[in-house]
Amino acid sequence: MSHDYNIGNIKSLKPENSDRLGDWWTYILTNNVIVAGFDGELGDRGTHILLNRIKEGDLIFAYASDYGYVGVGLATNSGTYKLYEENELPLDYLSQNHHHRGIRWLYYVESLNDAIPVSAIGGHFPMQTEQNIYNNDIAEKILREFWQNPKTVIRF
Repeated sequence: MSHDYNIGNIKSLKPENSDRLGDWWTYILTNNVIVAGFDGELGDRGTHILLNRIKEGDLIFAYASDYGYVGVGLATNSGTYKLYEENELPLDYLSQNHHHRGIRWLYYVESLNDAIPVSAIGGHFPMQTEQNIYNNDIAEKILREFWQNPKTVIRF
């Protein structure tokens, strides 16, 4: 299955760190994870999304609010899921993103400024943290845009 996954936006960071979204994307790429916030507790919507909705091998289309599509990867096994306590978060500015799950990035841009804009996909973007992509034409269009983007890093 394919999923749109909103990696977050400036609003999900602590206000004093709102200029750190690029650092956050670098963290996500370097650590091969996707993250979710919600209540930051086991059993909340973040747990449900990362453990129940997303299955191993699912194709994840990462979207950054206000930028566009920034990466495509495959979800790894559910054993990579980790719930961090507030004082355990790897980065102090990941204030609301306690849920982490492994992903194997296939295509991505290193800078959010090189994202695939929504206009290139015909206005398609995730309306919530995670949603299924039922239209294969949309998934193929996003993949094609990554292939054509000279700033795309391909990692197999």
